[in-house]
Amino acid sequence: AALNATGALISVIGVYDLTGSTLITGGSLGNWQLSGGTIVGGTINGASAGDALKLTRNFNNLLSGGVVVNADLDFSDGGELRILDGLTLNGTATLGGNANLFFVRPGEHADPYSQLLGGSGEVVFDNSSNGSDNSLRIEDNVTLTIGADMTVRGSSVNIFRRNVGGVEDTAKFVNEGTISVERIANRKFQLATPQWQNLGVIDVASEAVFELGGSFSHSDIAALNATGALISVIGVYD
Repeated sequence: AALNATGALISVIGVYDLTGSTLITGGSLGNWQLSGGTIVGGTINGASAGDALKLTRNFNNLLSGGVVVNADLDFSDGGELRILDGLTLNGTATLGGNANLFFVRPGEHADPYSQLLGGSGEVVFDNSSNGSDNSLRIEDNVTLTIGADMTVRGSSVNIFRRNVGGVEDTAKFVNEGTISVERIANRKFQLATPQWQNLGVIDVASEAVFELGGSFSHSDIAALNATGALISVIGVYD
């Protein structure tokens, strides 16, 4: 079948099974957005540099089945994107104020469940326009690993657990990539999952505030570059 939609907006409000196929946003297929819908599997490319899958201000947006995104993700209007089965991101995901990434487990899955945010992309928490916090949420029973070639950066970010009927305090965050804590006056970057471990690099800008929560040991901190920054312990530092 043929879809000719140059310049049009295509909004997914249902379940789009993209498994084994490639969606191109921009160009002749139109500009695509998630509006409370789900994309399962497959690959999302941009027709040209800067083309993005847009997410509306909705808390039911979901990418599942290990989606590969070779385009940008635009959360500039806020809202939430839920991730199931990991995400490979080779573009830039830009989250405006009150925008969240939420890594979930399947249903009432009680066993430990691992997800990977992989690829060579960047997640940018940009709340400079309204000063509201962004968050990266991890559901209990889930271990989220940031891949070695991935960068996460921002100035007013909360990385924390969110319990939705799971075993409390079992969410874990593992960084194998780069976290860049930027400075905006009166804002802070908080890492507060019950368990976390840094196996990559954390760069904290001078005069930025970086809060460490949860339970962690000295070896969990690893490579931390924070000259002139304020590191605040709000959890248990063994």
